Amino acid sequence: MTTALETITGALRLLKVIGAGQTATGEDATIGLTVLNEMLEEWSIQNLNVFTPVDQTFTLVPGTASYTIGPTGAFVGFRPIQIDSVRVTMNSIVYMIEHSDNDRFNAIPYPTQAGPLPLLFNYDPTATNGTMFLWPVPSLSLPLTIASNQQLAQIPTLATVLTYPPGYAKAIRFNLAKDLAEEYERALSANGMQIAASSLGHLRRANLKPVPADFDPALTGGGGQGSYYANFLAGNG
Repeated sequence: MTTALETITGALRLLKVIGAGQTATGEDATIGLTVLNEMLEEWSIQNLNVFTPVDQTFTLVPGTASYTIGPTGAFVGFRPIQIDSVRVTMNSIVYMIEHSDNDRFNAIPYPTQAGPLPLLFNYDPTATNGTMFLWPVPSLSLPLTIASNQQLAQIPTLATVLTYPPGYAKAIRFNLAKDLAEEYERALSANGMQIAASSLGHLRRANLKPVPADFDPALTGGGGQGSYYANFLAGNG
């Protein structure tokens, strides 16, 4: 494991800003930390650059259709950049809630309709807290679990130790050098650019999650959760 300063020093050496045996100090170290945090922030909005899927579980409030999620939200936790999946548990059975885009969600004819379980969710990544909308309006106090990728944490100081899975140290150092090149009007070598791209590509392949096939349970005559959806939409829920 290396510190932020060691990573910044390595990136500046790749650009020949400092020589072998030298350590980034003063303004160079400060610039490096700023650019490092900017890079990690940018990586956080690219799902394949993030290695940590996280479940956050909260409790639904009967009669409440929208919830803010974040450090000061109704659901206190980290603010998802985007949500991978949402599920609710009732009587030890897990029900997946389907994602809906804005157009579909806004076209719901009876937006205040209540039901025991939400069928659809829509997420708006507002700041500082994101906002999630549910339909129908939940009528039970049930645990709701939100699955999303946790953002890469900002590095507070030069002495902070960077603790990432295998492969991240190299990718961060070479991509940081690439991002710092403009600051110093230097060019990372062609081989360095190739290493920056390939090391980041390795991370993305490692973080790639397989997407399961989805289908309408009615097509197979299945029951379970699918029958709940069908019954509710038919007015029997």
